[in-house]
Amino acid sequence: MRVKAAIHEEYRAENCTPGSPFPSSRELIKKFNVSKVTLEKVFAELQKDNIVYSVPKVGMFWGTRKNLSQCTVNMDKYKLYV
Repeated sequence: MRVKAAIHEEYRAENCTPGSPFPSSRELIKKFNVSKVTLEKVFAELQKDNIVYSVPKVGMFWGTRKNLSQCTVNMDKYKLYV
């Protein structure tokens, strides 16, 4: 999948730190000119490959949940409304 390959290459090239926010779905849909369904499939594969992880109602982040202790993102700015 070209989108998955492009995202993975960006991750490697920019040396993204674990916990860094992932670009929004809207941004990626526009950037790669793909459907939401295609992007969801890519996200699922990236999660399976431990490249990104999801926080419900917040977004996607680089890395895995295993390395959250190394996270450099201040989660206070991400408000959850339940």
